[in-house]
Amino acid sequence: MTYAELIAAVSRASCLPLAQAEAALRGLRLQMASALAAGGEIKLPGVGNFAVVAKAARSLPGPGGGRVEMPAGRRVRFRAAKALKERL
Repeated sequence: MTYAELIAAVSRASCLPLAQAEAALRGLRLQMASALAAGGEIKLPGVGNFAVVAKAARSLPGPGGGRVEMPAGRRVRFRAAKALKERL
């Protein structure tokens, strides 16, 4: 599903005009990004949880037999909710 298709689906499901559905999704994206950037966690019932996790630096096999060093950093982890897992 593309972003445009998601906007249209939200518009139909909520009986909102396309512009308001797009504004709502834009606000959701901004709030999610802000919360995750601050190290928070987002829980969406029936969908899953988004959380920021710390990843240690590591060395991986690289092309041509060499090694590639991956720096430490923070990543977003998603864990699907039980309801979503059952639907899949």
